[in-house]
This record gives sequence, C-alpha cells and structure tokens, in this order.
Amino acid sequence: MKKTQVALAALALVASTAALATDVKIGGVIDVGVAHTSGAGGVGGTYLSNGSLNDHSALEIDVSEDMGGGMKAFGSLGMGFNANGQTDDPGVGTSLTTAKDGLAVNNNGLFNRQALVGVSGAFGSISLGRQLDPYILSNVLMQNYVGMHGVARMVLEGAGGTSTGFFVNNSVRYQLPEIIPGWQATAFATTTNGTRGNKFIYEADTQNITAYHISGPVGPIAFTAAYHKQSNIFSGYNVGGTMPVMEGLTLSAGYANTKNEAASATAMGQAAGEKIGSWNLGGSYALTGSTNLIYQHSENNMTSAMKLDTIMVTNALSKRTTVYAGYGRGENGIGAELGTFGGSVKANGSATTTGTGPTSQSTNNAFAVGVAHSF
Repeated sequence: MKKTQVALAALALVASTAALATDVKIGGVIDVGVAHTSGAGGVGGTYLSNGSLNDHSALEIDVSEDMGGGMKAFGSLGMGFNANGQTDDPGVGTSLTTAKDGLAVNNNGLFNRQALVGVSGAFGSISLGRQLDPYILSNVLMQNYVGMHGVARMVLEGAGGTSTGFFVNNSVRYQLPEIIPGWQATAFATTTNGTRGNKFIYEADTQNITAYHISGPVGPIAFTAAYHKQSNIFSGYNVGGTMPVMEGLTLSAGYANTKNEAASATAMGQAAGEKIGSWNLGGSYALTGSTNLIYQHSENNMTSAMKLDTIMVTNALSKRTTVYAGYGRGENGIGAELGTFGGSVKANGSATTTGTGPTSQSTNNAFAVGVAHSF
C-alpha cells in the first residue's frame, strides 16, 4: 500500500513538473467599430470597420517548453478574422500565386497569420513556417502605430510595401543571441519549394524573399532598421524609431525606400527600376493616465505625392479594453481608413476601378469609432 502511495506521489510530482515546464498561452484581440468614408473612387459610405486601432482581430496560441541547459522549444499559431463575421483576415498584402498550380500563398485557411515552430538557446533562436516579414515589423516599430494609419503608410512605399503580404510561407528566421544588451539582429529567408494541401508546390524563383532586421537603444531612441528583397521584383530598406521627449510624450519618425526590380511597371505605376521614398512623423501624448492623443503624418515622393494624416484619441477603460475615435485624410489616391486603402491605389494619373479604392489625385476622409478588447 505504501509503495503504491509513493509511486502515485512520484507520478503526480513528475506530472506537476512537466506541466510547469510546458507553457501554453491563448490570447488575441477583437477590434471592431463603425467608420464613415467620403471621397472619390466609390469608397464612400458608413460600414462596420475591422481593426482601425490594431489593424486586425486575431486569436493566437503560443507554446513553449523548457528543455533544460538553456534550451527552449516554442511554437505559435495565429488566426486572423474579421470581427464583423464575414471572412478570415490573413494579413494585408497581395496574394502571391504558385508557378505550377495557382494556389494562393495567402490563403484564408486556419492559422492564416502565422504558424511556426522553433528552438532557442545560447546560439540565439531559429524558427520555421509561416512568419512575419521582419521588414514589416520594422515599419511598425518606427511609428506610434494605429491600424487606421499604419497599413496604408506601407502602401505609400510602392512595390515593396505590402506586395509580399505581411506573413510569408516557407520561411526560415534566425535571431542572433543578444551580444549587446537590448539589441536584436534577425535574418530571414524563404525556400523555393514547400508542401500545401498534400501537394508538393514549386514556387517561381522570383518569389524568394530575404530580409534582415536590427533594433536596439541609441540613447533615448528605440532604433529600428530593416532590408528586404523579392528576387527580380523589388528591394527596399527602412530606418526610424521612437523617442520619449518629455513625460507623457513620445515622438516617432521613419523613412523607407523601395525599388522596383521587375522589368515592367507595378500596379502603382512604379516604373521599372524606379525608387520610391516615403517618410512618417508622429507623436503620442498622454492626456490623462488612461487617455492618449496620437497623430501621424506620412507621404511619399512620387510625382503626385500621396499624403496621409491620422489623428486618434484612445481611452483605456481597463487593462484589456480600449475605446477609440479617429479621423484620417488621404490625398492623391491613398485611402484614409484601413478598410478603404485598396490594393489598386495608383499615383501615376490613372484612376482605379470604381468601388475598389480611391481615385488617383483624389482626397478621401474617414471617421472611425470603435472598441478593442484583448484577451
């Protein structure tokens, strides 16, 4: 009897230890509001808006296991969804297609934002799967980010802004160990081939992506810089950061430059070999302990320069729930709100198709109010 009790106690101890060694976290965000947009191109109207503060709604599952000796295993699954209950939201960007059978790289399936597994240790960390492009991450870090502004700011960059989609399949990510306190360096690449839907998929060589990202403190500045390239399609770099200048006030600034590496013009009218420069300035000021005022301005250097301004007030009702109200103004063909920036935006003097995005050289306005809850 005593032996049985000892054995059960030992088993319980092992199970308890295993439970402590494995960490599973389930969380996410639901962000939905009401927006009203006016402007050319058939984008006017009042509608339910998904993600004006966070740029998305999503469910995330993160797992990790302490394997001892400083080694850890980890994994992450992210599923984007439209909080209005219509379609999945895999992350903004043009869907790439395979060279062989036309399957969309950015499908709307389960865990459409990211799906990765990796290991970390003294060597740094390495992960495999569908992952966020580090260049996109750097774009976010150089802004006082709100979804109403942040995604459209990347559209200003031309071919390299959102062309890959934010999350990329068949990717390998390596993060170096932290040699200098606070500094991180990441290398990222995709493979030509992968499997999908029980099929072996051959991607065109032009869909191979490489990216590099570095971030860390430079005095009071949270610095970020990145480079990415899609073979024979585009290349681009960005640099910027945020800096507290006084109690409650943080400023942000950034610059991005992308080049069309393809042999023909892009959908934005970016000529072969042409470079587009774009920049952003902004600030976030704490009006009270729970209320923030955020302003962002971005524009590019194309002939008919696109300009985007956003002002937003956020109020944290609790640690997890925030209400917000924002106004956006887009000039020369850029949409003023997340749901209306459009994949067909052009700045070369030609109009987009009615109902798909703002008309070139038009001015568009948007108001949005909503609530975001994280869990």
